[in-house]
Amino acid sequence: MNKNLILKTASDVNLSVKSNSDLNEIFKKVDKFKPDNNNEFLKLSEDETDLLKTTQVDLNQLKKIKMIIKILRLGVKISNFEDLKTLKDKKIESLIDLNEKSLSKIQEIYILIDNQNEILNLLKNKDNKSIVEHYKLMPPTTFFILFYLGFIILSIITSYLGFSYLFLKDKYSFFTETSAFWTMLTGGLIFIISIYYFFLNIFIKIKQIKDKDKIIDELASNYFDRRENKTNRNIFKLRKKLFEIERKSIRDASISKLKQFLTEENNLLSSLRKNFTLQ
Repeated sequence: MNKNLILKTASDVNLSVKSNSDLNEIFKKVDKFKPDNNNEFLKLSEDETDLLKTTQVDLNQLKKIKMIIKILRLGVKISNFEDLKTLKDKKIESLIDLNEKSLSKIQEIYILIDNQNEILNLLKNKDNKSIVEHYKLMPPTTFFILFYLGFIILSIITSYLGFSYLFLKDKYSFFTETSAFWTMLTGGLIFIISIYYFFLNIFIKIKQIKDKDKIIDELASNYFDRRENKTNRNIFKLRKKLFEIERKSIRDASISKLKQFLTEENNLLSSLRKNFTLQ
């Protein structure tokens, strides 16, 4: 066994060899040994060899456990996304036993996040014309023109009926002077509003025909921006929920494992205390 390796490992875990220990006596024997040639080796007893082997194994295990305890303490104190990233980089999942229910929820949220990203990527790969047609983004101006044209005709008819009853002496049995007045007034208002939207949609229709490609690009770009912003908000909410679940599950599992490894650390220190003292 390499004396320097044992001393280096002991130093890494803040231990130093006791001057009155069996291990130190072995080291003295090693230091005093001066071989006359390369074929001459120091002969140790079986007990001495076993002590060196056991000490090296225990020191290596203690070093490993101290590193694990350090990671688990971070798991107990986890408070933000940066802490979570650090712990995942240190592979904390391999050190703890996460709750099955929590794992299921975590997996479910990861699937939802992937679905959100996949939908957005599919949208990115579509051309603008396909986006406009698929999501019906182009205003149906032809329908609105016919719709408001119908209202114009209807408003003219109703206005005329009310007007003729009041001023042309055409008496209809289904009218009174009051109802005829309100029919004429309502018809007139509907006519004004319908005329406005009728010509507005004609103007939009002409613009759609004239600048079709430009309008398609603008509609698709605006729609994609809205979807991207909405997707990012949804993903942020999902990641926040995911963090809370992971934080709690990692914290609880770290507390449980920390107790176990602290006990193992104490047992190893008790075993090593015969030959080592804390620095």
